[in-house]
Amino acid sequence: MPPLSPGGTITYRLTTSLMVDGAVEDFDQTSFKTGLASTLGGSVSPNDILLSVGAGSVQVNATIVYSSNADASTGLSTLSSAT
Repeated sequence: MPPLSPGGTITYRLTTSLMVDGAVEDFDQTSFKTGLASTLGGSVSPNDILLSVGAGSVQVNATIVYSSNADASTGLSTLSSAT
């Protein structure tokens, strides 16, 4: 892997897909991100979560951005135990 450009950072991403009840037009992305961040713990804020929402009840694809591999591993463990 080539070295980072000056000012560059490495991030770790955890992606998950969830199906939730309801309609896409009624889905509150802000509340969902806040709840997911709370579930994942202190190293994640709602701003670290990217959502893609589609129809079929509500299909949510969430990508959580972490600054460390250890935090990403903890997030994976948390999500795995929550499902």
